[in-house]
Amino acid sequence: MDTRAERKLVAEKDYDDEAIVFSEEPLVACQETSHPKKCGYLACSQCLRSLEKTDEMASRLSGQPVQIPYPELCPNKDHEITTSLREFWLNGLSNEVDVYFYIHRFRNVHHPPETTSAMLILRLLCQLINILPGYSQKQKDPATLEAFELLCHHTQVDSGQGEVWKHKLLESPHQDHIFAMQPLFIDIVNYISSDHDTIEANKWLTNNYENLWALVGLNSLGIASSVISLYDARLTSHEMTPAKRQENKPDFALLLFSDSGEFLDAEGTGLYLRQSACNHSCEPNAECKFLHGDSRVTLKATSDITLGNEIFISYLSEDELCQSRNDRWQLLRRGYLFECQCPKCERQASNPDEHDRSDEFDDSYDDSHNDDGES
Repeated sequence: MDTRAERKLVAEKDYDDEAIVFSEEPLVACQETSHPKKCGYLACSQCLRSLEKTDEMASRLSGQPVQIPYPELCPNKDHEITTSLREFWLNGLSNEVDVYFYIHRFRNVHHPPETTSAMLILRLLCQLINILPGYSQKQKDPATLEAFELLCHHTQVDSGQGEVWKHKLLESPHQDHIFAMQPLFIDIVNYISSDHDTIEANKWLTNNYENLWALVGLNSLGIASSVISLYDARLTSHEMTPAKRQENKPDFALLLFSDSGEFLDAEGTGLYLRQSACNHSCEPNAECKFLHGDSRVTLKATSDITLGNEIFISYLSEDELCQSRNDRWQLLRRGYLFECQCPKCERQASNPDEHDRSDEFDDSYDDSHNDDGES
């Protein structure tokens, strides 16, 4: 059963392999942690641009001094770091309520899987209520209203085979944490209700509270704006002899991946109206990239796409795409409430437990991360 949303993205012209389809600013975005100062993250809280140089971030993540090869490739080597940008989004809301008081209370009742989702919901509510520059107190943000209409936010799906699939954020133990946060969200909205139109926000926080979490869980995209990610891409494409590449690249990459793991690329999470229309395929013809060092996402073709064909991305990581069809389907059911029916999944129907390991896949990297637990 294919339970994907009806939205889809269709090519409006022919695209060559590696062509840029579009770039898009997020409707809303936030950092990966609810308390960046405590965890040492240094990024603009508005655009999520890294506010560290590559060697500074690498040293922080690895817990030891790191000297990077080819320091001239660092994207931030000539940038003046403007730390005042970090608190930009909070300026309007801070005039209304002690945000950090609630952030501290959030952290006491939830576990890491809900961290970014909670802060993304808080930002989304701020935009819906218009605790933002540029809007009057009684004026709703039209883009946010459109998002609530367009973005998929069902909490569960009947498989048609006597089984109900529920989003993983709404399963135990996350469900308990989520409902522990509900009165905190309501407190914030009620505190500012006298000066702002909060009817729509209150509706989502009461009758549609689980749908609010489902909206974020089903549509959010990890933002790879880390300065290390950008430096790593520059180092990969840098002109050097094979011997030099072997000398510099592997040791540096191994150090960072072994200590920072999946957080190497991730500075935060965002919601994108156009990108969220892309459906999943285990053999995608496009991918999401962060080429500007901030929260702008770029959709790039990974093969030739002809006019009128649907554009697919993968909701799974490269590692996860190498897993068996049954394993991929389990991830998709828990995270996106559907089973994929792409050509690859159809080919593997006769042997759904067979893993698809490519020659390029680094088994040594997989072995070093096989005890990290579920993401």
